[in-house]
Amino acid sequence: MKKLILLFAFISLFSCTSEENFKRAEISGEWKMTAYLGFVPELPQIEKGSVVWNIDATNISMTNNSEHAYVSQEGTFGYLWLNAETILVNYPEFPGYYKVNLSDNKLRLTRTVQPGTPEVSDQPVLEFEK
Repeated sequence: MKKLILLFAFISLFSCTSEENFKRAEISGEWKMTAYLGFVPELPQIEKGSVVWNIDATNISMTNNSEHAYVSQEGTFGYLWLNAETILVNYPEFPGYYKVNLSDNKLRLTRTVQPGTPEVSDQPVLEFEK
């Protein structure tokens, strides 16, 4: 009986997912895009509130009422944390990887590539405020 209890304790100790083994930033809430920085001929002027991301524990609902369709998709997409600084957004056509930086109630998402693959320069940066 003791061996059985030890076996269950051992299994439960190692059954945590890798997502649970790191501290992630608290990004839940309504975020209004304030800037889109990227390698484009002319940076778009984003009116605060025209692009809104509502983030909960598992989904991001994106609304884009700006004249710039490329700054954000629209719809609700699942996401997950890959490590302490990177999230994966499950867009239907392709995965979206973002490095997360949360500071002074400002959220900065830098487009990146799948962890473990070479970085690509001039990736877009999305800046938000609550």
